[in-house]
Amino acid sequence: MNLAEIKKKQQQITYKVIDGHIASALPILSELAYKSHQGDFINSLGNLEETYKNILKYSFSQTKDPQRETIYNNLKRQLIELSDNIVHYIARTNDDWLKGLYEEDEGYLKLSEREKTELIDELATEREFSALMDELDPNQKITKDTTAYLQKLNKVFEILLLKGTYNEGEIQLATRLLGAAGIPWYEKSLIVSAISISLLNHFDLNKISILFDTYLNDQKQVSQRALVGVIFALLIYHERLKLYPEATNRIKTIDDPKKLAQQTEQILIQLIKSQETEKVTEKIQKEIIPEVMKLKPDIEEKLKLDELLSKDEFEDKNPDWENFFSDSPDVYKKLEEFSSMQMDGSDVFMGAFSMLKRFGFFEQLSNWFLPFYQEHPEIQKATSGVDDKFDWKGFFEGIEKAPVMCNSDKYSFCFNIGFMPDMQKSMMLDLFSMELKQMSELSEDEKKHNATSENRIIFTQYIQDLYRFFKLHPKKSYFVDVFDIHLDISATNFLKEIFYSSNSIRAIGEFYFNKNYYTSALRIFENLKETSGSFELIEKTGFCYQKLEMYSKAIEKYQQAEMFETNRSWLNKKLGYCYRKLGEFDKAIEYYKKVEHQEPENIEIQAYLGQLNIDREDYNEALKYYFKVEYQHPDSVKVQRPIGWCYFLLQKKEQAIRYLKKVVDKDGHRSDYLNLGHAYWVNGQLSEAIESYRMALKHSGNNTQWFTHSMLEDASHLKAGGIDELEIALMTDYLILDT
Repeated sequence: MNLAEIKKKQQQITYKVIDGHIASALPILSELAYKSHQGDFINSLGNLEETYKNILKYSFSQTKDPQRETIYNNLKRQLIELSDNIVHYIARTNDDWLKGLYEEDEGYLKLSEREKTELIDELATEREFSALMDELDPNQKITKDTTAYLQKLNKVFEILLLKGTYNEGEIQLATRLLGAAGIPWYEKSLIVSAISISLLNHFDLNKISILFDTYLNDQKQVSQRALVGVIFALLIYHERLKLYPEATNRIKTIDDPKKLAQQTEQILIQLIKSQETEKVTEKIQKEIIPEVMKLKPDIEEKLKLDELLSKDEFEDKNPDWENFFSDSPDVYKKLEEFSSMQMDGSDVFMGAFSMLKRFGFFEQLSNWFLPFYQEHPEIQKATSGVDDKFDWKGFFEGIEKAPVMCNSDKYSFCFNIGFMPDMQKSMMLDLFSMELKQMSELSEDEKKHNATSENRIIFTQYIQDLYRFFKLHPKKSYFVDVFDIHLDISATNFLKEIFYSSNSIRAIGEFYFNKNYYTSALRIFENLKETSGSFELIEKTGFCYQKLEMYSKAIEKYQQAEMFETNRSWLNKKLGYCYRKLGEFDKAIEYYKKVEHQEPENIEIQAYLGQLNIDREDYNEALKYYFKVEYQHPDSVKVQRPIGWCYFLLQKKEQAIRYLKKVVDKDGHRSDYLNLGHAYWVNGQLSEAIESYRMALKHSGNNTQWFTHSMLEDASHLKAGGIDELEIALMTDYLILDT
């Protein structure tokens, strides 16, 4: 049984216990306990089994125990926690990588309370001394003391990450470090990440409490990361929280519930955006980059890049720039789309930087979560000896403030500079510095107009850091990936405590809706109390049902929306569409005739009414509508095609041939040649029919399966034209064998 299978059994135990099916959970838990080969776990399970038997025994006696429910819920908690502890032990003792980490940190993990206090004091003192030296000499070289300090900090990170259930020692270690004045924000952020990842892997109320306290301390950057850890954990463990009311009770003690709701909304929206990262990466690699690459020859010719890069003309604008994209509107559109995705918080750099996580820096687990700061020794080392005249201080400050790159990618970018050829390096630094300046100005301008933008940027960058760890780290499989878990936000009760008004939860629903996640949007819309009183929400709920092909439900919602003074034409179209999908063509026509009355000049409605009459096999009525379309668009094959087909079904063979011939002459597809072949055949023009069928096969790529299926599907129409069943079968085989 591998770790993935063990964790699956752990999930089964948790859900069974929460749902009250303890008897069926016990054998699975027993299997895990014996696999651990630990007597303590086996004995603990035996005691809990005995307790449960006593609960069952006394539940049906004449004497009722007033404490029964409390004892029962406490038993549930103990069973789930025992399962957590067993799986944690099995993982750390059976995996070589985890075992190696534990062995390296064994001395730290076994520190006494006094030794941990001394370690905290030592770290704080060293950091304060380092900060003082930086002020005296900003250009000081990396010292052994700095390296030793970072090694100790990394060990503390690993202690807090690896420990399953925190005891008093870990609680004191975390809280004192997070409260120490001498520890800078970026190192406190690292401690928060360790606690958060540990919590996602192993539920612990103490970890939640530490993160909540850190959030309430309201230290910029640190507070936001702590809230991300809390929200992610509460989402993952939302079922379990029924047994731990004290976890969600903390929410009720928040002094500024509006701020909490606003920040939680930002976190959830960024989490939803992260679900699109793979799609965004694929879009950039398959659509945007190829379009831009097509421009290369044009750019060289139009923009005279050899002159553009010369010093003499560097300050002059090229007059061709203004009209350049007029010849390439698709490229402009793609670049505009990329820029929009970037500013919206989409993870546009995942693809570009995913291959730049192989630097030695990322071999250390803690560095995946480290906020970017220019004083880091590895950054200084990576850029030492590179163009001393360059304004590195301004460059690094620009990177620190850059809103569109996460911290992990900022480190990757800086390390990659060291491997570039000198000319490319110099040009890259100059161009990137200008870009950073622009981004910084935009960011500062946004902060002036939007007080919450700074929080949004911090949440976005941190969640993207987490995404890179969970998707790219070589040992990612050992951690619970929050991005892989289906999160039903509408079903999480703790959010009802956070979102004191429905506006925030609706905002999440609207975001799902705008991103076309209709199942998730629907769950939220249906749970909103004001749905019954908002025509817009009713319409959107109906649209979700429609997109999910639940047409009866969609009709029900659309008809509710009809009671409001809304866009009648839009509603009638949707109702007509849904009735058509249900095969209720008369009802569909009824609604589209209403649209026809509302939009008499809309040719598309005439075409749709024509299609609906074909659906109900009223071909003469269909032709009336198609002729109206043809009058407006006499040369359109889009209308000639259905007219020809209607004539064929009405046995008006010459007219059918005339129209279908127009179609194949202009824009013949495989089905057009097939239809023309049918018309020729029923009209007695056998050689023309065979030739048209051959063309149909040719345009299908000699897809004999499609041809056979199509001939069978149209057999009833051919029979109506006087072709018997045997001839149809023979014609089909004749053409297949002739290919």
